[in-house]
Amino acid sequence: MKRDDSLEGLNLEDFDHRILKHIIEIAGNETSRKMHARKAIVRMGEEMLLEVTKLLSAKNKVIRWEAAKILQQISSEKSIPDLIQLLEDDDSDIRWIAAVGLIDIGRKSINPLLHEIINNNNSEFLRSGAHHILMKLLKPEEKKKYKSLLKSLKTTAVSGEVASFEAEKTFVDLNK
Repeated sequence: MKRDDSLEGLNLEDFDHRILKHIIEIAGNETSRKMHARKAIVRMGEEMLLEVTKLLSAKNKVIRWEAAKILQQISSEKSIPDLIQLLEDDDSDIRWIAAVGLIDIGRKSINPLLHEIINNNNSEFLRSGAHHILMKLLKPEEKKKYKSLLKSLKTTAVSGEVASFEAEKTFVDLNK
């Protein structure tokens, strides 16, 4: 099998044989083949989540973008931790896909997201993504009730510790 430079940092032998040909297509330059490969992996469903998450460590942002897109389209609760981690990717397109993926999964994303804010309050990318996600997932009355949290996530001038404190209060309140 031909080794592609875009797969640098990935050991192809670590991947399930059922997904390997699709990974090679994703790493290629032909857009239509990438799209078909992505769709094929999505059709395989949750069974391939572990394989897809291996792609998240790729140095190549196109590979990470494809992996994020697959996670988003599979839309499994099992991918919540990986999508939350992608909210901190260097590439804004990947962060956006991760946010959309968490929104697509729905309200089950809220508690893990709040937990991450509590434990990782220094990431502006995380706080910004969390603001967008919560604005989509919280009910109108919850947006009013948790306006301090939403404000702390949106305001970069505010310390991450404020967001962490507000996230913890919200987490406790939502889980009463």
